[in-house]
Amino acid sequence: MKPILKSVCAVMILFICSCGTPAIITSSWHKSDIPSNKYDNIFVAAVTMQLKEKEQIEDNLQALLQQKGLKVEKSMTVFPSTYGPNGPQKQDVSFSKIRSTGAEGVLTVTLLRKERMPVFMPLAPWEPVGDDYIALHADQFRNGDMRNFEYNGFYKDDIIYYVDTKFYNAKDQQLVWSAESKTYDPNNINGFVRGYIQTIYAKMIKDGVIAPVSTRM
Repeated sequence: MKPILKSVCAVMILFICSCGTPAIITSSWHKSDIPSNKYDNIFVAAVTMQLKEKEQIEDNLQALLQQKGLKVEKSMTVFPSTYGPNGPQKQDVSFSKIRSTGAEGVLTVTLLRKERMPVFMPLAPWEPVGDDYIALHADQFRNGDMRNFEYNGFYKDDIIYYVDTKFYNAKDQQLVWSAESKTYDPNNINGFVRGYIQTIYAKMIKDGVIAPVSTRM
């Protein structure tokens, strides 16, 4: 492969990995009287007993939302995980403690379920190339002529993430905005979060929950 082509491929791979896998919003709701001053300081919480997933999701949410000009606090910082004889223990979440961080809104992310869906990947028919190929690989044709062999494709499992997202006003604890979404076959948890937050962020701006970056600069 030529050096220029290698460089182009590397850039394309980097671009695809950095963008993540886009999420599809299947339903959403928001209050009709969202505050006109929007929300600039957000507390994020991934609701899961899988601590590694919780840490990855909250770290990515914080980093990506901070890039958008928002102030972000993580639940793992304010409510550190505690362990008992049977693993992670359930914690009581205090809104007063959340408000003490300066948070104006609370964004919760709950992974409802993960599903595997078989997807057929079609391929073009494969045919050996003429008599020259047969002469070079005669042993492949001892039991019959393979020139008519066709391989239509194969099945692969796509993973689908179903996610419930809610946004609360930290002051009165009222639900302000909610959405359900699904993400098809992300490369990994980081790819899932990147694609997910881009979609959710755009929807929250459209619904008037948070302001675009340009208006906060």
